[in-house]
Amino acid sequence: MAWKQLRPKIHRTVWSSLYFGLLISVLSAAVVGMISIPVYYLGFQTQLICEDHSKESIPTKLQWVITISDIFASVFFTSVFS
Repeated sequence: MAWKQLRPKIHRTVWSSLYFGLLISVLSAAVVGMISIPVYYLGFQTQLICEDHSKESIPTKLQWVITISDIFASVFFTSVFS
Protein backbone atom coordinates (compact mmCIF):
# COMPACT_ATOMS: atom_id res chain seq x y z
CA MET A 1 0.00 0.00 0.00
CA ALA A 2 2.97 2.34 0.34
CA TRP A 3 3.35 2.52 -3.44
CA LYS A 4 -0.05 4.22 -3.74
CA GLN A 5 1.25 7.19 -1.83
CA LEU A 6 4.18 7.61 -4.24
CA ARG A 7 2.23 7.66 -7.51
CA PRO A 8 1.22 11.04 -8.98
CA LYS A 9 -2.32 12.38 -8.90
CA ILE A 10 -4.62 11.58 -11.83
CA HIS A 11 -4.88 15.18 -13.05
CA ARG A 12 -1.09 15.46 -13.11
CA THR A 13 -0.85 12.26 -15.17
CA VAL A 14 -3.50 13.47 -17.64
CA TRP A 15 -1.88 16.89 -17.91
CA SER A 16 1.52 15.32 -18.52
CA SER A 17 0.22 13.05 -21.28
CA LEU A 18 -1.66 15.92 -22.95
CA TYR A 19 1.40 18.16 -22.72
CA PHE A 20 3.75 15.61 -24.26
CA GLY A 21 1.20 14.68 -26.95
CA LEU A 22 0.82 18.33 -27.94
CA LEU A 23 4.57 18.84 -27.88
CA ILE A 24 5.18 15.84 -30.14
CA SER A 25 2.45 16.95 -32.56
CA VAL A 26 3.68 20.52 -32.83
CA LEU A 27 7.33 19.58 -33.17
CA SER A 28 6.69 16.92 -35.80
CA ALA A 29 4.52 19.32 -37.82
CA ALA A 30 7.21 21.99 -37.60
CA VAL A 31 9.93 19.60 -38.75
CA VAL A 32 7.85 18.30 -41.66
CA GLY A 33 7.00 21.87 -42.65
CA MET A 34 10.60 23.03 -42.46
CA ILE A 35 11.66 20.19 -44.74
CA SER A 36 8.79 20.11 -47.23
CA ILE A 37 8.19 23.81 -47.85
CA PRO A 38 11.70 24.53 -49.25
CA VAL A 39 11.55 21.39 -51.39
CA TYR A 40 8.15 22.36 -52.84
CA TYR A 41 9.23 25.96 -53.34
CA LEU A 42 12.44 24.99 -55.12
CA GLY A 43 10.63 22.45 -57.24
CA PHE A 44 7.89 24.80 -58.39
CA GLN A 45 10.28 27.70 -58.97
CA THR A 46 12.58 25.55 -61.07
CA GLN A 47 9.62 24.29 -63.06
CA LEU A 48 8.57 27.87 -63.77
CA ILE A 49 12.10 28.78 -64.82
CA CYS A 50 12.53 25.69 -66.99
CA GLU A 51 9.23 25.88 -68.90
CA ASP A 52 10.71 28.03 -71.66
CA HIS A 53 13.77 25.82 -72.25
CA SER A 54 14.19 22.48 -73.93
CA LYS A 55 14.73 19.44 -71.72
CA GLU A 56 18.31 18.95 -72.92
CA SER A 57 19.33 22.48 -71.90
CA ILE A 58 18.14 22.10 -68.28
CA PRO A 59 21.01 21.21 -65.91
CA THR A 60 20.93 17.76 -64.32
CA LYS A 61 20.76 19.13 -60.77
CA LEU A 62 17.64 21.12 -61.60
CA GLN A 63 16.07 18.03 -63.13
CA TRP A 64 16.78 16.18 -59.86
CA VAL A 65 15.15 18.95 -57.81
CA ILE A 66 12.06 18.84 -60.00
CA THR A 67 11.86 15.05 -59.77
CA ILE A 68 12.30 14.97 -55.98
CA SER A 69 9.69 17.67 -55.42
CA ASP A 70 7.24 15.81 -57.67
CA ILE A 71 7.80 12.64 -55.65
CA PHE A 72 7.18 14.48 -52.36
CA ALA A 73 4.06 16.11 -53.76
CA SER A 74 2.63 12.85 -55.09
CA VAL A 75 3.31 11.03 -51.80
CA PHE A 76 1.68 13.85 -49.85
CA PHE A 77 -1.41 14.00 -52.05
CA THR A 78 -1.90 10.24 -52.12
CA SER A 79 -1.54 9.97 -48.36
CA VAL A 80 -3.87 12.89 -47.62
CA PHE A 81 -6.59 12.28 -50.20
CA SER A 82 -6.76 8.50 -50.21
